[in-house]
Amino acid sequence: MINEEILRAKASKKGLSLTVLEQKAGISNGAIGKWFLHGSNPNVETLKKVADVLGCKIDDLLVKEEER
Repeated sequence: MINEEILRAKASKKGLSLTVLEQKAGISNGAIGKWFLHGSNPNVETLKKVADVLGCKIDDLLVKEEER
C-alpha cells in the first residue's frame, strides 16, 4: 500500500503537484488520486516511474508493516 503522506511530501519537496508528478511519470491523469480514494495499488512498473521522478526507492513510498 502506498503511503499517501510520504508521497505527497516528496512531491511537494520537489515542487510537484500530483498532476505534474503523473505527467512526469507518464501515468494517467488522476491515477494517484484513485490509489488513495479507492485503496488500489499501482503495479511495480508504475511505482518505479513515480519513485524515479521523486528520486527515491519504491520502498520509500510504501506503508511499513509497523505503520499498519
